[in-house]
Amino acid sequence: MRPARDLLSKASEQDLAQASILDFDNFLTFKEFTTEEKGGRQLVRLNPDYFDAKLPKYVPQFLIVYWRWDAGKPGINFKNQLENNFNFDALKAMIDQ
Repeated sequence: MRPARDLLSKASEQDLAQASILDFDNFLTFKEFTTEEKGGRQLVRLNPDYFDAKLPKYVPQFLIVYWRWDAGKPGINFKNQLENNFNFDALKAMIDQ
């Protein structure tokens, strides 16, 4: 939580209004933000229905999903197992409460 709080405390309103875009090198150990033109990807698209607007703005609310695989057999097996066995409807129902 400390890195997130530090970042939030130092960020300007303009910075906080921007999409969070990282490249692969920054997914596991944050160094800096980047752009989509440089190969970065947006981490979150804000859906206000998934967050509690009644909480004070300084209270962090996180939903982290990192889902990646390659075309190798172990990666494809992981993808198939996840898609076949994970109940996405149950997750959506929990998030939507």
